[in-house]
Amino acid sequence: MAVLSELSSLIPGAVKLSSLKYTAGGKTEKTAKGAKPFDKKKQDNAGTVLLEGTVRGERGRADTMLASSVLKLNGSPLFREVTVTKSSHAGYSGRDSVLAFTLQARIGPHK
Repeated sequence: MAVLSELSSLIPGAVKLSSLKYTAGGKTEKTAKGAKPFDKKKQDNAGTVLLEGTVRGERGRADTMLASSVLKLNGSPLFREVTVTKSSHAGYSGRDSVLAFTLQARIGPHK
């Protein structure tokens, strides 16, 4: 529920999400090469979220709105490492186009 709430407050209305896929994570232990067993570091990994959606509008404006959304999500305390994994423009009537995109974000505290 926290993920949905954060997304709805950060993503503008012009950006339409069509799919959200959540993959759960958990506590992971990493041991540095050559480190002693008691040097293990626990890292929080609450999972990842994969978002698919569209932005309709002028080509440059749609790109700007997507970039702005990524910056807002990166600034959130809930999301980290937000990246655009796929984006493509499709033709539309007049000057408008549709920008289809896929975003991936990790959930958990910033490092």
